Amino acid sequence: MVDLAAGARQLPRHHITIRVPWHDSGWAGTVCSMPLNNTSCLVLGRIADGRRDDIETSCAGKRVDQLTEKDMPPCIKERASFMAPFEIVRTVDHPYVHTSDTHSHFASTRFVQPPYTAACVPFRWMLREDVEGNDRRQDAGLAEQLKLGYAPDREPNLGFRTAWIQDKDNQLALLDTFFSAIRPQGSLCFFYAKQTPLSEQSGRTIVGVGRVTSVGRSTEYRYSTAEPPLRSVLWERNIGHSLRTPAGQLDGFIFPYQEIAKLAERDGLDPEEFVAFAPNELFESYSYGSELLTDDGAVASLIRCAAVLQRIRDKVEGPWDKALAWVNTELNNLWQARGPFPGLGSALSAFGYEWGLQHGSLIAYDIQLLGERKGESDHWKLLDDVMASPTSLPQPTARLLKPNLCNGWQHLARIVEHFSIS
Repeated sequence: MVDLAAGARQLPRHHITIRVPWHDSGWAGTVCSMPLNNTSCLVLGRIADGRRDDIETSCAGKRVDQLTEKDMPPCIKERASFMAPFEIVRTVDHPYVHTSDTHSHFASTRFVQPPYTAACVPFRWMLREDVEGNDRRQDAGLAEQLKLGYAPDREPNLGFRTAWIQDKDNQLALLDTFFSAIRPQGSLCFFYAKQTPLSEQSGRTIVGVGRVTSVGRSTEYRYSTAEPPLRSVLWERNIGHSLRTPAGQLDGFIFPYQEIAKLAERDGLDPEEFVAFAPNELFESYSYGSELLTDDGAVASLIRCAAVLQRIRDKVEGPWDKALAWVNTELNNLWQARGPFPGLGSALSAFGYEWGLQHGSLIAYDIQLLGERKGESDHWKLLDDVMASPTSLPQPTARLLKPNLCNGWQHLARIVEHFSIS
């Protein structure tokens, strides 16, 4: 666990979904071999707006670290090089530097992507409406749901409407919280694409699954003045992963979609039969660039992957039996990690409804973290202890456990114990 900015909070372990664009040569840090044939990547706005067909055609198949930065394709910003075995350095300019006086002091900032990393951006966590909530719909935002130290009055007046959070402290309260849930060696990373040439369905396509090996730190923008009136951080953070090509020590897998596309063209097979679609009920978790995924979501996703791996191993040569064994091992690990009470947050919310408890999941988060610190896996015992002494939880969460709620829980526990004895 890393140090968190003021206003952020530590979340229990989650997994992460990472959106990537379609690439015809396997995401290894090259320009597509036939750029003009790749229309699937254009579903992403930054690629559609920034792609220059003449330059990409002249650079087709080349490694991006051998290009000048101005010739790099825009898909590099969208993680098209997550399998690159080399470092990529690029320059980031704030999008408002030329349109807003509040950002005129922002200077070009160097961002370094180490080999085998993806620069992840959790866009939903930077949307003001999702953070602050919607009074009209009476939706609580992320700041209220997680009791974060987010302050709307810190946001600058730009002179025009923006949907995004601008202040550094507010950004870090959200971003540090998000990335606190990703544990190197403990979290899985699910790479997905919004569109591929293998299917016309609108569902998300799981491209590959690996293990998170590292979580990068935040990068603050550079400024042209010593005392900047507004400070911000880049939203990207590098997530290192275990995927490698060719597979050596297998720790994950990438689907051979490029080979499937060639087989479909040559043999006339239906490529959709070999596509692992993310479960429809997880659509929100496979959106917004990067999002957190629960153990249950990871289980459902891996089950989809296993079914497709079974079909692929009869069509494409590769280490698919090893990949299936890896999925089986990870499913066993996930079932154990879920613990006996994966629905604890929902149960608390239901129990506390008449007392106005609105943060059952938040309490469950902190109980899980308490268990991690104490090495205690029995969350029911921890919950009993917390209800008897709420101060064992962080103060913002402890304040949610009102005396009448705690007394009600202890009364219920006595009733359950009585009937158990009877």
